Amino acid sequence: MMNQQDIIDKLVSFTKENLIFDNDVILPLDRSLVLDGYIDSYALVELIVFIEKQWNVSININDVTSDNFGSLIKISQYIIKLL
Repeated sequence: MMNQQDIIDKLVSFTKENLIFDNDVILPLDRSLVLDGYIDSYALVELIVFIEKQWNVSININDVTSDNFGSLIKISQYIIKLL
């Protein structure tokens, strides 16, 4: 099983390479990527699809809340719960 840091690293890499196309940006781990303007709602959907494929999980649309997706840390904690 992956640890939380491994999950965060994969999320950061995917986000930088596929959603914001800037490998040099420093993403905050404890703030909302959407509210801080790093990604938009379309990119959030792409991130969800990536998570489902990467970890072979299914994300219920009702789970896409600020509690679960409000930061990279929260997303990683949510993924761990699904595993």
